[in-house]
Amino acid sequence: SGGIDFGDSGDGAIAVAVDGGDDGTEKKSIRTRETILEFTETRNQLTDDVLELEGFLTQRKEELGGEVDITSINQFMGAKAAATPTMESVTEMLKSVQSLSNKLTSPALQQLILISNSSKFVERLTRSLVEKKNRAKQFLSKLEGLESKRTETRNALLDARPKLQALVAQTKSLQKQVETSMTELAKGRTVNIIGEINNLEIDKI
Repeated sequence: SGGIDFGDSGDGAIAVAVDGGDDGTEKKSIRTRETILEFTETRNQLTDDVLELEGFLTQRKEELGGEVDITSINQFMGAKAAATPTMESVTEMLKSVQSLSNKLTSPALQQLILISNSSKFVERLTRSLVEKKNRAKQFLSKLEGLESKRTETRNALLDARPKLQALVAQTKSLQKQVETSMTELAKGRTVNIIGEINNLEIDKI
């Protein structure tokens, strides 16, 4: 009959003895680190066991924290001191179990399992990545176009600056001429033209 040898081989493998070979059995090595999470049944069983253990340790921590009922006291009345759990030991075990629980239920692990077991998922993921890559290229192309237009606009403004400065100078000169003429018509009373024209400054262009 077949059997399982749980000896520590150091490589995370389990040796399974099956019928066959010279002595009626043949050992085959199964790498549990690579296979135990690939099968839905074993993966779900492991996750359920870890979650159950997490719940048990959480309850035990609460009891040790002061909320101990009579049943819990009776359970440990006859236990040796070394066998009685302490708050520190239970807390450390709970942290380890919660860390394992978070990893087993993480979206990243679920995706890795789907990648390993589902060719359709890999195809969908590949198409999604290709689409994102193409969109990124389009955005980069648009950004390059906007940068080119901004450069052209800046150069056009620089080219137009001397003309604008000359136009402002002419406008200011015409303003003074008009103010002088209006002052003469007003029989010496100073006339100043007000408005946005006074905000024109050559140095700000």
